[in-house]
Amino acid sequence: MRRSLPLVFILGAIIFTWPLLPHLTTDLPLGSESSATVPYFNLWSLGWNADRLRHGFQGYWEAPIFHPLAGAFAFSDPQPLTAFPAAILWPISPALAYNAILLAYLALAGWFTSRLLIHQGLPVPAGIAGGLFVQALPFLTHERGVIQLQALFGPVWALGAFWDLLEEKRAARAVELAMATAITFLTSEYYALYLVGMLGLVAIVRIGEVRRKRTVGQLALAIVIASLFILPVAVPQARLLRMMDFERSTASIEQTSAWAIDYLDPSPRLWVSSMAANRVEGPKQPLFPGAGLAGLAFLGVIVGVAGRDRRRWALALSGVAFVFFLVSLGSQI
Repeated sequence: MRRSLPLVFILGAIIFTWPLLPHLTTDLPLGSESSATVPYFNLWSLGWNADRLRHGFQGYWEAPIFHPLAGAFAFSDPQPLTAFPAAILWPISPALAYNAILLAYLALAGWFTSRLLIHQGLPVPAGIAGGLFVQALPFLTHERGVIQLQALFGPVWALGAFWDLLEEKRAARAVELAMATAITFLTSEYYALYLVGMLGLVAIVRIGEVRRKRTVGQLALAIVIASLFILPVAVPQARLLRMMDFERSTASIEQTSAWAIDYLDPSPRLWVSSMAANRVEGPKQPLFPGAGLAGLAFLGVIVGVAGRDRRRWALALSGVAFVFFLVSLGSQI
């Protein structure tokens, strides 16, 4: 059954993005975007990455946008890893390159989630269900028009690799953690930022194992390997942003901060949204995770904390969820 897992999640990606499949070479998914600006810009970014790959990434940050500003690509989430599949598929169809990457992200998110759950001792059917639940997350459906936010597989992969490293303390796990972290950064800098916090919280829960000499050595190895892939992108991007005195305004932070009530509002992309009452001061962002998923998560925490074998796991994930909920409130706290 495990051998068929990739096929299950490829099929899941196709179903949850339907009717994208018949239009792979012509259309882009819009998600909740009011216009196609974001998908088109990400499509352009894929093309720029593919073009720069053919030139050895020379002049990578000097993208012909925001003329005459130099180094303007530093404003973007560059997603350089997409250069490789984009370069292969772009000559066939730019839309095909974009959509193939999107479907791969969703399939990998389901597969890595199931892999993580099964490795933690859940039955294979439960692992498959968990992977499909992740593929069907309302957040991913709502943000379907933002391709880097579909790359959820990276943080899930890194979380599993980090937990395994603490259990096994093997060099192979350190390399896996490094690659998962680097790939997360190279596909979505947004998720890479959150990943640092997530791994830090897990480390606090399991501080006893983290402080052991052998574990420290393996973590150091993971950091060194990940840095080899991350720093060549992060350093010049940060340098360019500093040179341009770029920073988020207070108004921008307030606008993108969530309100607690946002977590009760479903995405208009979901059928359940028609059952939600309209509010005079509606939420800025529909973040409702779904009643079924929220109920299962709550039940999982109770079962996990009650059982000795998975107590630390449940506490770690609960801590991550609670802290990130507070972080999402931003200026509203």
